[in-house]
Amino acid sequence: MRSRWLPVCLGLSGLILPLSALADGTEYTWLAELNVPGLSLGFRPLPHLDLCARFQYWEGVSVAGLRSQYYLAHPGPFWIVGGAEVDYVGFQADEVAGAGLAAEVFLGAEYMFLEPFSLQADLGPAWISLQDRDSQIPLAGTEWVVNLGLRYYFGRRGP
Repeated sequence: MRSRWLPVCLGLSGLILPLSALADGTEYTWLAELNVPGLSLGFRPLPHLDLCARFQYWEGVSVAGLRSQYYLAHPGPFWIVGGAEVDYVGFQADEVAGAGLAAEVFLGAEYMFLEPFSLQADLGPAWISLQDRDSQIPLAGTEWVVNLGLRYYFGRRGP
């Protein structure tokens, strides 16, 4: 199942990398994030806007998607952030396997504790639609999702 993700990962990276021509050079240009339970590679095409490709895997569930994050306010060392994420979800358990889509909106905070490192946490509702491969039985619903991550910024200054 993991080998099927290589084209998805390369395709998502291919969507983000050409955007580097838009960078204005006043902020960080790139970011890498270790999140629970995966990683992200991101780019800042405009001040206060990050675009990230995310890849996660946990107990038979694989997620690959795109995430946009906007920096809303800057009270002290914190940044208030909001954004949206769209993902492709694949799952495999003992007797079921399938795939589907997820879409999330979120609100959170980022704390630049030791530049260029930051901690980020956000929370939001995600609409998830999955379908079993064999039975074609669909399942859809809304779940609350918490994201936690450690970010490393490439370049000059924080968000």
